[in-house]
Formats: sequence, C-alpha cells, structure tokens
Amino acid sequence: MTRVNTGVRFEGMVMQYLRARAFFVVRSAGSHGACDLVAWNGSSCFVIQCKKELRRNGYAEDIAALKAVPILSGWGRQLWVKHKSEIAVCDVDSGVESLLYVRDMNRVIRGEK
Repeated sequence: MTRVNTGVRFEGMVMQYLRARAFFVVRSAGSHGACDLVAWNGSSCFVIQCKKELRRNGYAEDIAALKAVPILSGWGRQLWVKHKSEIAVCDVDSGVESLLYVRDMNRVIRGEK
C-alpha cells in the first residue's frame, strides 16, 4: 500500500469518527492544500490536517500552513497524527494536545459505548 493510500485511509477513519460524533465532514480530496478535512456541527467548526506518520523534524511546516488558512471567529485548526495505535490531536491555535486510541475510535465508529 502506498503512502498516499494509507493517508487516504487515515483521513477516512477520521471522517467516520467525526461523523459518529455528529459532525458533518467534507474531504478536500487531492487538493494538496493545508487542510484535508473540514468538520462542523451546530456549534463547532474545524479545519483538519491528517498525518499518518511521525516525523523526525516535527510538523512546523504543517502547523504554519494550517495557521495561514483564514478561518472565522470560533473555528479551530487541528493536526491529527497517527502513530501505530495512537492518534495525537493538536489544537494548532492553543497548542493543546489530546490522545486518542485507534481501538476507541473504532468503537465510536461502530456505535459501541
């Protein structure tokens, strides 16, 4: 499987997870832009960049590109990075990071509690 295919699979997983959490999600397929997904529900909206691998040199370029995306007040920018069974979700504007596990995401996608 190519890096592009694994990246698309990860984007799809994030989409399914957010949809299970009552978000409407749009993927910007093939855009090669700063964001892969836009997700919103009644009260929140996020532009999201998904990365399937850890990088030795970090994500400074991706974060800078996301910060350059013009957003409305109240919107957020997130970087989702998958490494093995863990997914780090970083709020680019505040720097707050949270950790998800693939197994927990799959439970939400399947509708399990």
